[in-house]
Amino acid sequence: MPDVRNVSSDMPDDAADLLAQARALFSATDGRDPAALLDMTSSLEGEYAAMARRAPSAADAETCRLAMLAAIGAGDHREADVWRARALARAAAVGWTAALGYLVMGEAFRVLARDNDAYSLGRTFDVIRPSSAAERIVDEVEVLVRASGPSFDLGPTAPSRELLERSVHEKRGFLLLLSGDLPRAREYYLLALEAVAGQVRGGIKVRLGLALVDYMESARSGSDATATREATERLSREAADAGIRDLAATAARNAEVMTAGGRELEPYEIL
Repeated sequence: MPDVRNVSSDMPDDAADLLAQARALFSATDGRDPAALLDMTSSLEGEYAAMARRAPSAADAETCRLAMLAAIGAGDHREADVWRARALARAAAVGWTAALGYLVMGEAFRVLARDNDAYSLGRTFDVIRPSSAAERIVDEVEVLVRASGPSFDLGPTAPSRELLERSVHEKRGFLLLLSGDLPRAREYYLLALEAVAGQVRGGIKVRLGLALVDYMESARSGSDATATREATERLSREAADAGIRDLAATAARNAEVMTAGGRELEPYEIL
């Protein structure tokens, strides 16, 4: 069994407090407001000098990872690179293999962005090009799923072995969906669903991914997609009720696209 360390007893109070601040800032945006996301990274940058002076901790690694995601969402990739390095250094220093797995996963999405010229054509399924290199990088995350090492009790959305296992299947499903391999995409999304194990965000996100598979299959066959659109609307409301604003907003937009019979669907991943 991995060693599970509790943030309140194993990490400095100031690191735990900063992580709580980062989470509050991240949850306050739906991922569609670059200004709010840049405000978050600016606020955390103001705390970095104190972070740099204290010993590395999993809490600080997670704060840096959240800042990285915010910078990516804002399109500030130079800033994202800095926060990625900070997260990587601290996760490695404390041996947090699950967090390292998420950061390796991020490399697959960096390759996907590069193969799409930084999404110069847009960020919807009808224009994003697939990437075989990204798929091969995701395969390497399995090394860290199987690796031994401590886990850290940082709450339900922080990296854990269970979350990483679900994410590997889910990201494979997403990349296969991009490549148009709908049967295999469904297979991996179903494996991700089996690995959800009470993860609220993960459960909603994986079911939304399966709805994308359903919709694309309907588009291929010419069958009615009303049930898929209704399921997406329900999941949007479920996400909103759970305070998961980014998934709620993306699902609501995708439901509108489905109503119009369009193909401009947005991924539920942070690209």
